[in-house]
Amino acid sequence: MMSKKEKRRSYLRNGSGSPIIPIDATFHSDVNINHQLTVTPSLRTVSDPIEPPTSVQHDKSYHLLSKTSSAIKLLLIGDTGVGKSALIVSYCDDYFTENSTTATVGVDLKVKVVKIDGRLFKAVLWDTAGQERYRNVTPSLYKGTNGVLLTYDVTNMASFEGLYHWVKECYENCDPSRTVLYLVGNKLDREKKVVTKDHVKKFIKFTEENYPLLKICRAFEVSAKYSTLVYGLFDVVLYDLVERRCYFDEQKLRNKRSIDLSTTRDEYQRTTNCCSY
Repeated sequence: MMSKKEKRRSYLRNGSGSPIIPIDATFHSDVNINHQLTVTPSLRTVSDPIEPPTSVQHDKSYHLLSKTSSAIKLLLIGDTGVGKSALIVSYCDDYFTENSTTATVGVDLKVKVVKIDGRLFKAVLWDTAGQERYRNVTPSLYKGTNGVLLTYDVTNMASFEGLYHWVKECYENCDPSRTVLYLVGNKLDREKKVVTKDHVKKFIKFTEENYPLLKICRAFEVSAKYSTLVYGLFDVVLYDLVERRCYFDEQKLRNKRSIDLSTTRDEYQRTTNCCSY
């Protein structure tokens, strides 16, 4: 007898428990990572699930964290209730709760070790609160972010319209030369899907025209309920960021800081009467 975890991951493989999805539902995702990436994402049908890169492997051994010098920071933003926490928990812990109503307070994060092309990376996933009263906390989190996942509920038009606020906040706080944006529609397993591909295209066009420095490079529709889709989402995003060299090498950063401190001390000694520290 299969465990709940095994059963949850098998839904899209055997079809017996597949979600009820409209026939015209689409994934907005360009996952052809071997070719030049385009700004406008291509469209994929729901019967053709996201295929994660085979070069991405997962490891839950936390002792590998000390052996990992490279880190990728992902920030999930969006209105409350869109399922940001569920996506992160599904990917990092392989766990999903159907009727969870606990909202994130402030911020939370999870770390997962992934191996991409034989190299270890720490994927640091930041979960933000979508409530109005916590929005003054979010701007400080953009610093050092490699990928921003603009998240909405495909069955809730208000959550999609809320992205116009979030993309503006992102523009005001992130470094567009070092940050890549992704559009993520969650809760695809539900029947009453109201956000269409036309809405998505309109939002991408709005972003291009009003915030030309920002790059929405890919767009996805997934469900935190089905980890096949969740793994596909995060694996593609992480691989994409590595391909774009959007990550931090912590060892090089530490070395650079050591050099900077040494240079500062030498300069200080030359300009003062102090001989040494």
